[in-house]
Amino acid sequence: MNLSNFEDKPIIGTKRLEPFQRMCSMAGAFAIYEAKQAGLPITSAKDGKIVKEYPDGKVEILGDAPPWVPVKKRVYKLPKV
Repeated sequence: MNLSNFEDKPIIGTKRLEPFQRMCSMAGAFAIYEAKQAGLPITSAKDGKIVKEYPDGKVEILGDAPPWVPVKKRVYKLPKV
C-alpha cells in the first residue's frame, strides 16, 4: 500500500478505504483481546444501548446509543500465532 500520495485524494467511499478499514478493525479487535486478557472491562454498543462488560460476567448498561449513528458491524478474525 503506497501512502506517499495519501493526502491528495479522498478515500472515503472508494475501494482504497478497505485496507485501512481492515487494519483499524483488526487493531480494535486486538485491543479488546488484550484488555480482556488484562482483566479490564469492555465498553461497547449493543442493541441500541451502551454496555460495559466486566471480566466476571457482570453487565452494566450505561445509557442509550444515539439512533442517528449508523454502525455497520464488520468482524475480522486475528490470525493464530
